[in-house]
This record gives sequence, structure tokens and C-alpha cells, in this order.
Amino acid sequence: MRTQTGFTLIELMVVLAIFGIVAGFGVPQISRIIQNNRLVASLNSLSAHLSYARSEAVKRSSSVSVAPLNPPNWIFGWQVFVDPNANGILDPGEQQLRLVDDFNIPNATIEPAGNIAVVVTYDRLGVATDRLLGADPVAAERLVMTAAPNPIQTITISKTGHVTIP
Repeated sequence: MRTQTGFTLIELMVVLAIFGIVAGFGVPQISRIIQNNRLVASLNSLSAHLSYARSEAVKRSSSVSVAPLNPPNWIFGWQVFVDPNANGILDPGEQQLRLVDDFNIPNATIEPAGNIAVVVTYDRLGVATDRLLGADPVAAERLVMTAAPNPIQTITISKTGHVTIP
């Protein structure tokens, strides 16, 4: 008598069924992880551009603003520009330093938290103010990134203009 080695068809089907069940639980988690990583990457990019705007304001001894392309949601991108009149609007003749418009993350937002307004402007000393387009500036606070409905991360902008991701 010969002994058979290998697996029966039933054993293979049971293993494939178990694999299918495990994969069914894992795939949604992987897509959520990918979305969260894309959100964190966009937040890191925004933080870097806010720091860049601050350094440019000090270097140029002029106001530099960072504004969302589609206010108030920053997830569609933002622009950094020299803003000598500090009105938070890219006027004709003002120099655009950076444009970021390559984020497309479904069901995500990066929006001001609390009473922070839409545009962040750094003065010639690197001090941050924020404003609703054209309104009086108020003390800068923070931007919150969410992936509906839970907050993922925040960017904190201190009154002195320092940018941190706590």
C-alpha cells in the first residue's frame, strides 16, 4: 500500500475559506490605514509650508500669507504668497511662492478649529495672525485635520508663529 501525501480538495477549500474570512476583515483596515497616512502626509506638508512662510516673512521683512485654495477647507490645497498689505488675499502684483494642489482625499477635511479664521499671515517678525478673508486679525491657534468624523491630528500655530504637530 502506498500512502498519499498532499492535501485533499476539502482541506484546500477549508483553508481558502478561512483565508477569505481573514482577508475580509483586513482589507477595510488597510484602506483606512492608507487614508490616514495620506492625511498625515498632507498635514506634514501644510506644517512645512507654514514654517516656510514664517521664514520667508522674516527673510523678506514683509508679510507672507498661507491661504487655502478652497476656503475654509485646506484639504484641496493651499498657496503661500508675499502679502505686503497683509490682507490675506493674493492681489495682482503679489508674488506667489508656493502652490500645493495635489491632495485629493475623500471624506477628509483640514479646517480651522475654534475661532481661528481662514488665512494665516506672518508679519516681518514671524508672528502669526489669522483672518477671515479681509477681516481684522486675531491670535493664531490651531488647524484640525479630520477624517469624518474623528479628529486625526492638529497643527498648532503659537502666537509667536511657531508651528508644531503635538
